[in-house]
Amino acid sequence: MNTQKIDEARATPSAWVDTLDEHDQELGRVRLFWRRGKSRYRPLVRPDIDPAELENAPMSDWESHELADSNLIWVLEPDERAEDRRHRLKRLANHLWGLAVHWTERNGPVCDFQLRGYGDDDEILFEVGKRCHLGRRFVTTPTTESESDDEPAFDGRELEREFMRRREDRLVGDFDQVHRTYADLLARLAKERDEAVSTTQETSRITPTLLSSTGEILKDAIAYQREHVTRLLDQASGRRELEIAEIRERHRSYRQTQSLTFAGEAIRSVVGSLGPLAIQLSEIWTSRASHAIPEFRMAQQGMAYLLLTLNESQLQSLWSSREAIRSFTQTLGEASRIADEREAINHLKGLDKLFRCKLWSDVTTPEQQIAGRFIVGRAAVYRMEGFGED
Repeated sequence: MNTQKIDEARATPSAWVDTLDEHDQELGRVRLFWRRGKSRYRPLVRPDIDPAELENAPMSDWESHELADSNLIWVLEPDERAEDRRHRLKRLANHLWGLAVHWTERNGPVCDFQLRGYGDDDEILFEVGKRCHLGRRFVTTPTTESESDDEPAFDGRELEREFMRRREDRLVGDFDQVHRTYADLLARLAKERDEAVSTTQETSRITPTLLSSTGEILKDAIAYQREHVTRLLDQASGRRELEIAEIRERHRSYRQTQSLTFAGEAIRSVVGSLGPLAIQLSEIWTSRASHAIPEFRMAQQGMAYLLLTLNESQLQSLWSSREAIRSFTQTLGEASRIADEREAINHLKGLDKLFRCKLWSDVTTPEQQIAGRFIVGRAAVYRMEGFGED
């Protein structure tokens, strides 16, 4: 059957054909939607369903009754020529627009239709609309040979069967791909497992060697620390001995001068010189005592020595605020009063790092540096596991 006169409303929109041609390679599905007036677009439903009963129904109810011919799975033809591809797309567009015209005849006379394309992940690729307005009824007459179209009649059932066959082939191919991917994944996991086991075994093999090497390094570090402290003590002792010898010679010269003066003024200055002489002897003795090299037997003695000898200028050079100075002196004092040496060192809470920095060496005296290094050395001894068992 063919219409007596081709009405413009029944002509397939060329925009639909062009849009399908543009997105042919990325399409996964094509659906046809309709609406009347300004209502929402909804799927076409089967002929046995009255659209009026679904007017206020949710979209899920419309989709459950969707017309199969209006929801097409997109299948590509392998090695398809350009003219065959255009012909295929035009047949599909004619089919979909034919559904739109038939729907308008049943629910018209004016309906808006939207052709919507989806990708493989159901993302919307395009939405193109067209209004179908059937202003009059069409009279049909038998088709003559001269009036017949060049294109063959569109068989919806045959196309649906072809789509189903191609979809099944595509699903089979997808399942094969999934199985191959799964097999590759299992092989990769097995390889990674073997590599992990090999790495674990290699780690277990070299761990004792690493621990042994670490112990040797710690022993070397302790020996170096002891040697360094000994050198510092020797250097400090040498400097103090030179200073003491200088003071001794200076006072010896002074005493000689005083003796000559005393000989010249024997009686007159004997009483007056006894007092200064006693004071001078007291100063010499005090000077010798103040320059003695400090020796410590435990870390608490070094802490107490630092607490007593650090002056305000040194503390301000080491710390930027009064609160920090107060916290440092308080922590140092508390640690020095703890009886157990390990607990006293742990009470410093990392303050022993101060004794190793360059600022400490620049600000403090050699005696104070010796006290700081003694505390650091004792802390290193307690941090070594198994120290003293060899």
